[in-house]
Amino acid sequence: MIIAGWTSCWASLRLGRASERLRPNVVFIIIIADDQSYRDFGFMGNRLVQTSNLDRLARRSVRFPSGYGPTSVCRASLATLLTGLYPHQHGIHFNHPPPGLSELRKLAAAHYRQARAEAEQLIRRVQTLPRILARHGYVCLQTGKHWEGHYRTAGFTHGMTLGRPAAVRDMLHGTRQQDNGEWVAHGNGDAGLAIGRETMQPISHFLAEYAHPRPFFLWYAPFLPHAPFDAPERFYRTYAGRPVTGLSADDCHPFTGDSVAPTVSWDGASDVSRLAGKPVRLRFLLKDADVFSFRFR
Repeated sequence: MIIAGWTSCWASLRLGRASERLRPNVVFIIIIADDQSYRDFGFMGNRLVQTSNLDRLARRSVRFPSGYGPTSVCRASLATLLTGLYPHQHGIHFNHPPPGLSELRKLAAAHYRQARAEAEQLIRRVQTLPRILARHGYVCLQTGKHWEGHYRTAGFTHGMTLGRPAAVRDMLHGTRQQDNGEWVAHGNGDAGLAIGRETMQPISHFLAEYAHPRPFFLWYAPFLPHAPFDAPERFYRTYAGRPVTGLSADDCHPFTGDSVAPTVSWDGASDVSRLAGKPVRLRFLLKDADVFSFRFR
């Protein structure tokens, strides 16, 4: 995760309305990498992963190398970024609200939406960065992962996530099917998940239409890197055949069809708690005799 901005913005916010004429025309950008650790960037010392654009941004920025995630749960961590509060303070410590994803899947779409809407009240009752900035004249764009339903719920003035099933109905677009066949928004961003994987147009449009001369805040949280690990060929070629220091195929435990118990299905969601204590078959995807990805089946 990288946060870029200028502290003078905060100074003007503290001064209130009297400082309107002093408000700088600056940009706050929050870039969030999904399943990627702090070690997987060139500017953090990684010699294999090529992140030249981020490295250039880091050279012009203040880095905080001792940051820690408040929890291992996606939604709770993102809520902390939005609010500056610990999960026990903002109340969001789950991805899917009670009674949990396995039970939510059994609900009719209307009842499912109601359960999610009730959980979204938690973010409504606290201050958020976009809410504060919008109050002081900033336009605020949400893209990518966003677990709080419609982008306005967290205080954004513009956004991609609408809290309803996306036009393309699959997990990559944050849309899934209930046990009764109805389609619902999975909750992690729906239409917003297209950013980075398929398009950057919403950002270009926002900058052209709304961001000048007004100061703006941009939340860029692509569903990347994240399963399925289907990198474009130009990126795959960059790393194909290159050894990864510290990892060896000899260290991998062999899995065969006879070595594990019958299968348990997994729909690709981030919540795999329902698999706890159950035997799981792993299906490996092979390319040129090298294991480069796997998925539950």
